[in-house]
Amino acid sequence: MGNTRIQTRHTLRIISVGVFFIVLIAIGISFLMRSKRQVQIPEIAIKLDEQKIDKKEQVEFREMKKDKEYSAVTADRHYIGKDNLYHLEGNVKISFFDRSEGEDIILRGEEIIHDSEWSYFWLRGGATVEFKDLVLVSSVLEYDAEKSVFKSEMDIRFSSEKISGSAQRCEYFLREKKAELSGNVHLDLRTGNETSAPLEIDTEYFEYYTGKGRGKAEGRVELTHGKSNATSGFMEFMLSASREQIKSLFLKEGVKISLVDEFKKVDSQPDQTALVLHGDKCLMEAGEILIKGFVDLPQVQRLEATGECSFRFISETGSSTQIEGKEIVFSLTKRGNLKELGVTENARITELDKERGYPRYIDGHRVQIQEDKNILLVEGKGSLKARIRSKDSEITSQEISLFLENNNVETNKDTKVIIYPNEKPKDAFGFFSRENPVFITATDMGYSEDHKRFRFSGRTKIWQMNESIKAQEISLGAETGSVRARGSVESVLPYRRKGKEDEDEESVLIESSAMEYDPDQNKIVYTENVKLRAKDVVLTAKLLTIALEKESGDVVNIMASDEVVVVQKTYEGHGDEARFDVKEEIITVEGNPVLVDKDKGRTEGGKLTFYMADGRILVENKDRERSVTVIKF
Repeated sequence: MGNTRIQTRHTLRIISVGVFFIVLIAIGISFLMRSKRQVQIPEIAIKLDEQKIDKKEQVEFREMKKDKEYSAVTADRHYIGKDNLYHLEGNVKISFFDRSEGEDIILRGEEIIHDSEWSYFWLRGGATVEFKDLVLVSSVLEYDAEKSVFKSEMDIRFSSEKISGSAQRCEYFLREKKAELSGNVHLDLRTGNETSAPLEIDTEYFEYYTGKGRGKAEGRVELTHGKSNATSGFMEFMLSASREQIKSLFLKEGVKISLVDEFKKVDSQPDQTALVLHGDKCLMEAGEILIKGFVDLPQVQRLEATGECSFRFISETGSSTQIEGKEIVFSLTKRGNLKELGVTENARITELDKERGYPRYIDGHRVQIQEDKNILLVEGKGSLKARIRSKDSEITSQEISLFLENNNVETNKDTKVIIYPNEKPKDAFGFFSRENPVFITATDMGYSEDHKRFRFSGRTKIWQMNESIKAQEISLGAETGSVRARGSVESVLPYRRKGKEDEDEESVLIESSAMEYDPDQNKIVYTENVKLRAKDVVLTAKLLTIALEKESGDVVNIMASDEVVVVQKTYEGHGDEARFDVKEEIITVEGNPVLVDKDKGRTEGGKLTFYMADGRILVENKDRERSVTVIKF
């Protein structure tokens, strides 16, 4: 858990760049459609005289309006056909000069046919429309001047300095300022230098309102840029009033995005310790993705994904971070910094570090990062708790805060922690075995990555099988196993009698105000109001020290000092210190020992020995002669 790192600011730059190539699509299409808006064949009242109509070769005509050339027609041949339509054949060229935006329109074809009212035109045989740097080519093009519709039912190709493409059918409605492309629509948008890979767009149907800056694609949508690609069943976009920036982009129906080499890490960006979102490859999947941009900047302001969302960031080494949920929201500032991150409903973040070789999971009903708060907040709901799980530990609570700068963790309410055993158990974890998991419950918890230490508060309990600690506050070293407990401390330490390994374990209950385990000395020290209970014996003292075996963590012996009192039924043994041999079940009291019997009075000696197995008490005389008093009850 302590080895995971995160770079959230870098993540959103990844998403910003990744989505930016989709933004370029809408801008490029806007340029194309704005150009097509100008490709109008207006109603022209050209009055050809009989002599020109009969001319068979090298037709040439020019029309002037207000002393300015308005249009020009050239062709190899011209005649009125049996269909009573006017036919221009052979290298036909019709030019309309100085249109509404100061641009020339040129129509070319092997044949252009029009009616006598110039209300309908047919362009055939390499039919071409030229406007500025835009060229449209098809075998057949039609223009209905009365309905203000320009269309082609045949394959059409178009090209310009930055964009080119093709479709099987094209239709443009002049009054509505609406363009429709259908049937294997393909667009190539070239950005950057001439050697850079173009952005390719493939779809079945594309519709665009040039006046409103709004368009959509449906049937299927495929986007490709170098090694990167995206697919969906539907795409809809809205441009800003200036038509220079995207206002919103909406993808739905099986959205999949793969970004490869679209972004590079900026060295000046500060690293964060938690949640590394790797920058070599990003895979996104969702039912729907809505992207909102700034009206004055070509960058993402907000990204909203819904419907079983999955965003996976992968490095060249194979390390990865995956974000999953039914809803994912990213919000950015104009400088590209993270403003908000939200993952809702069955939210999960999976981090896999190839160097460690094992994953870390972050789960909850909701995962979020808010502006100016460098904290990943994991929230539970009902029975679904917030959880962080790694190879070494598992933390669950109603609410978990993961600090992104230092990987610290805090929990709030109903905290549960499991510390899992190591693959190669060596020394004991505190006075717990490394071979089995350790369980912890508390109200709140804090974890320091720098110190590798847990801090639990509220009524806290740590246990492993029959061994446990309870206290108001407990501090636990994640690597060393050091323990500090304060406030109403209770410990249960199991032991087995010597020669009775096949019998059930016995246990020692110890109560005190404070406790500390020192892993270097492998000792537990209890202080303040110490009370020990074992079978029918109660021992009290001001200080209690327990020596443990290094490998197993089993109790070797227990030493009590300072105002020691041992009570067994009606007898009390008083002394300066006592030693409890748990395997032999023998307590020895020394240091001015006194045995007090409520019925028979006081007995003084050099040493008191309590045999818990059979209830004997031995009192050795004060001057260490061989006289011994044996009390049996």
